[in-house]
Amino acid sequence: MNKFSVVLPMPPTTNNMFVNNPRGGRFPSKEYKDWQRSAGTPLDGPWPERFEDADDLWWKWRFTVYGLTKVSDLSNRIKAPEDMIVTMTGLKDHKVIGLHAYREDEHAEWGRCVMIEVEIVE
Repeated sequence: MNKFSVVLPMPPTTNNMFVNNPRGGRFPSKEYKDWQRSAGTPLDGPWPERFEDADDLWWKWRFTVYGLTKVSDLSNRIKAPEDMIVTMTGLKDHKVIGLHAYREDEHAEWGRCVMIEVEIVE
C-alpha cells in the first residue's frame, strides 16, 4: 500500500494538548486524551494495518481541516494528527519529507474534522 487516507474528529490545538503540572512537568490534557480515544477509530473507516518496514519508509502527508473557526490557527492543529499517524501505523515522524496543510471553511459530511492523506515515497 503506497497511499491511505482517514478522516478524524477535529483535533485540539497544540496549545491545548498538554497541561502544566504545578509540581513541574507537563501531562496530556483531558481534551487531548479524549481526542486520542476518538481518533483511534476514524470517521470514515479503520486505520490501515501497521507498516512492518516503517523504519525504512519515507512519507509525506496532506492535512485538510474542515470547519475551522476563522480565528483558529491552522498550524496549531497539525501535531495531534501527526502523532496519531505515528501511533496507529508505526511510521516515523522523523521520516516525513513533506506536509501540505489546507483549510476549508465549509464542513465536510462528517462535520468539523480533518482529512489525512498519507503517501509512502519510494
